[in-house]
Amino acid sequence: HLALAAEFRNKNDVSSAVTALERLLAIENLSMQDHYEIAQLFSSLGEKESAIKALETGLETEADAFPIETYLNYFYAFIESDELGRAADLAADYTPEAVHKADYLLAMADLELARRQYQAAKEVLKGIAIPEKDKALSPEESTHHLSRWGYYYRFARLEQYLGDIESARHYAVEAWKTDQISALSYLLILELTLQAADFTSFDNLYKLHSERRLSLGQAATVQNLAAIRNFVQTWQFMPSAPIENVKFTEDSTS
Repeated sequence: HLALAAEFRNKNDVSSAVTALERLLAIENLSMQDHYEIAQLFSSLGEKESAIKALETGLETEADAFPIETYLNYFYAFIESDELGRAADLAADYTPEAVHKADYLLAMADLELARRQYQAAKEVLKGIAIPEKDKALSPEESTHHLSRWGYYYRFARLEQYLGDIESARHYAVEAWKTDQISALSYLLILELTLQAADFTSFDNLYKLHSERRLSLGQAATVQNLAAIRNFVQTWQFMPSAPIENVKFTEDSTS
């Protein structure tokens, strides 16, 4: 039923996909992973309430402690659904093993970030030891598990949101050193260079955009930043328009 639902979704047959998922939920003895995958499909179909219900049912199926990977899947699924209270409740009830404490704290920092509590998120991150080197992580794991890139990237974003552009640039450079291929690293350092009115560095970085694998949204963001750069360089000498008034949205990396 899960593969069938995915096939219906890919054909934009939402009604049939939803029906297939509802039939799947009626099966007994589904695992937490089954419920998570069902929730993800519901979410991709725009069926938020059904996705949340599938997650909640999945949590009820496992009375004992469950692995950190399962916890992180559910935790971030709640955050992505803007169910921050449910994510907080899940975190409060979960006790990670010592070896997974850093990933647990990283998730808590992301929760504070989602709440726009930037200083609180920063304090949580400061309590995490930066790994000396990164272990090999799959693309899925690298999002939710601690890595040098993830640590520096988050810290740079937090400093940006808190208005400390120089500190943000410092952490962005560290993120850039660990992964110069990442589109997110590139967009972050490009934004911060513009916010610092470092037009020479911006122009040099802008030339690299054709070497990056950017989504349509990310490519549009690069062009928007280039347009702002041209406008601001002319505008910066006007007393009524200091560079600090140029605003950047938090979702500019999407």
